[in-house]
Amino acid sequence: MFWKGEHSAMNPIIIYIIIGGMFLFVVVTAIKYVVAKIRFIVARRTLRRNGDIVPGRIIEHSTQRAYSWFSRFGSGAYDIFFLTFQFEYQGESYTSEKRVSEKTYLTLQDGDTIRVRCLPGHPVLAEAVDV
Repeated sequence: MFWKGEHSAMNPIIIYIIIGGMFLFVVVTAIKYVVAKIRFIVARRTLRRNGDIVPGRIIEHSTQRAYSWFSRFGSGAYDIFFLTFQFEYQGESYTSEKRVSEKTYLTLQDGDTIRVRCLPGHPVLAEAVDV
């Protein structure tokens, strides 16, 4: 067999290569995750500091069913609520979505006016201010 005899000295090397590869994969994945989070935080901070506030309106309500793996009671299923809003900036129309609480979801109706903050150089990056 391969792991016995003259090739047995290769086994530790192969194991080290596999473990090293797995370690490298975990490190690279963690670095990518941290960099993505930092970019998100910087983009949101820039939006809040430099964003223009424009009028927008709610155009759609939606829910998504989610399941908790660690629920002690019931099925562990719960709803996540979203509002889709539309706004115009410099003659162009944009649409975005925001996760909201159930109370906000039930309070606002389609067609309701809200304020939207968008980034002047990149209006696709926007957030609902009042929601």
